[in-house]
Amino acid sequence: MNVKMTFTIPHEIAQRLKDAVAERRRSAFVATALGQKLEEVQEKRIRESLIQGYIERYDEDKRINEEWELATIESWDDHGP
Repeated sequence: MNVKMTFTIPHEIAQRLKDAVAERRRSAFVATALGQKLEEVQEKRIRESLIQGYIERYDEDKRINEEWELATIESWDDHGP
């Protein structure tokens, strides 16, 4: 289902759109361009969220890793290589 929307864009961009895309194809062109840009925005938000999560969990992950590393070393000492 399509929805009609009204936007204000700079004259230069409007002219470039008119020059590059046939009149009857402009809505589809703009919809595709917006869809691609929205995907980029969503991917950026996900990346930033993951990075923030990694930063927030760093200390806990480091502690857990050190505990497992110690357990592995102790196992080697008990059983030999």
